[in-house]
Amino acid sequence: MNTNSSPKKLENAIKSYDILMDTRFAMRTAFELFINRYRSDLVHNPIKITSAVIAELQSQRKKKIQKWAKRKLKQIKQYVAEKIFEVRDDQVSQNAHKISRSAIREIVSHEIFREVEMHIRTKPFIVLTFDKKLTEQLQSLVTHEIQNTKDLRIAKINSYGELQPNRTIAQHQEWRLNRSQRLPFRIVKKIVPDQGIIIPTRQVIQEGSELKTQSGQNLTLRKELGKGGEGTIYALDDSKTVCKIYLKEKLTEGRKQKIELMLTKKISDAQICYPQEAVYDSDGTFRGFIMPKAEGRELGCHLFHPGFIHGQTQWNRIHSTKLALTILKKIKFLHRMNILIGDINSKNILVEDENTVYFVDCDSYQIEGFTCPAGTAAFTAPELSDRCPDGKYESVLRTKEEELFAIAVLLFQIFIPGKHPYGHIGGESVADNIKQGHFPYQLGGRFSDRAPVGYYKYAWSHLPRNMKAAFDQCFHTTKRSNTKLVIDEEKTVFLPLYNGRLGIDEWKQLIGDYLNIFQNTKKVYTEKQILNGYDLSISPLNVRRIIKKDGSVPRPLRTDGRTDAQEDNEKWIATMIRKKQRVRAKTPKK
Repeated sequence: MNTNSSPKKLENAIKSYDILMDTRFAMRTAFELFINRYRSDLVHNPIKITSAVIAELQSQRKKKIQKWAKRKLKQIKQYVAEKIFEVRDDQVSQNAHKISRSAIREIVSHEIFREVEMHIRTKPFIVLTFDKKLTEQLQSLVTHEIQNTKDLRIAKINSYGELQPNRTIAQHQEWRLNRSQRLPFRIVKKIVPDQGIIIPTRQVIQEGSELKTQSGQNLTLRKELGKGGEGTIYALDDSKTVCKIYLKEKLTEGRKQKIELMLTKKISDAQICYPQEAVYDSDGTFRGFIMPKAEGRELGCHLFHPGFIHGQTQWNRIHSTKLALTILKKIKFLHRMNILIGDINSKNILVEDENTVYFVDCDSYQIEGFTCPAGTAAFTAPELSDRCPDGKYESVLRTKEEELFAIAVLLFQIFIPGKHPYGHIGGESVADNIKQGHFPYQLGGRFSDRAPVGYYKYAWSHLPRNMKAAFDQCFHTTKRSNTKLVIDEEKTVFLPLYNGRLGIDEWKQLIGDYLNIFQNTKKVYTEKQILNGYDLSISPLNVRRIIKKDGSVPRPLRTDGRTDAQEDNEKWIATMIRKKQRVRAKTPKK
């Protein structure tokens, strides 16, 4: 029996399953809406009712209910004429005047139960009812009494006539619990301070130690997999999960309270290494938690690493684009749960391939009043730096708008591999450049000679203009007051901005459009020679050459066999030689 049927699956069942219905279902206000909604399916697969349903409607004595029952009788007779209903005679209607209304109702339920009991091994059923008792009896029948049954689904309707699963009381309580676990965390404005109260412990935890989970499951710690500033990660017998044990000096009441709060919600994505269960030693003392095991390499050692960029021949811009969309999808899910990552950086994301990405260090995420105590200066929004100039991130609650800055930095480093948007020639530290909002990359008619040389320059060139404009909008402090971003040449399409930055959905739209460009083979190339269009290499050696609508090309293809990088390098060397010559000429001879 499928008790967790989605509305879509119930709609599919209406098309082919045997449909049984009781009187209480027919008496619902939305009954007529239900018939009209599924009429095209019911013409080919009519609802089967017994004459006891007709008898129960006729037996109503209270004036208000009697009037409503007569209306339902009229509807059913009409549906029978239209062959939407089939009525099976069970002799009850002939003796209805001798039987009480409650007895007739029992007969209706009994007839439905008997029909399912006799035929559930050979054909599937969908039962339309609001009767909890009948629902529990049918569930017990197919769960405990009969084996090898066909599918059975039990449904009711909402006020719009749409099919909904009808659950037993126990199932409904379980559904409410699961629903509460899927609801987002609260948004709060007050910090829950960690007083630094250490939880006293007697036992030393190491490889081979026996622990218990919150649900009473026994665990044995296996091989030590790694150690950090907060705790140690151990392998478990279950190869898909690991256990994090906090160091004694980091095991505080505040951390325990935060993990307990996190465990009130379930994260279904196994690639987000979110706490699954708390673990305790034999004294019953909280020691840490179990979480999904992460695979892959740190993003900082993968796509951002120079050895990968120049040595990886398989990976191209299509992979990078899909990777960016995969990361955005996970961050959007967390934001929907009102969870802020806080310390977004390339070390907290592990990459197996462009579609498989793991988020780690999840216990540091900002949840309600529990702040994220960690941060990385290169990913910190300027306004957040102003709020915690001493780097004490645990003293502030971050905002989604501040996290959008870190997301934009991460995306920039994916498309301009490993290069920070504020890393430029002759600049100060990245943190200082962030505060000044000096974004050095050229856009449109604005020229800049401060952008990094080499493939960074050419990788920027091979981004579409709307993505360049998006990065420029996010990183130029002077544009923070903008409320929308123009993304087409006709200036008719706009994207909303949040504190001057693009949101996750807006980034997904732009990057999705970029991915669509790659589907047009006339606009992209992978050959080493220079062609018109987008170079798919993550480390291109030439600027992008695009044919205009009139057929002209602003920068024609090279015919000397060299690359733009070679020419730029020769110009740079020549410039450096001239500078040295000028310096020598000005230096007085001894």
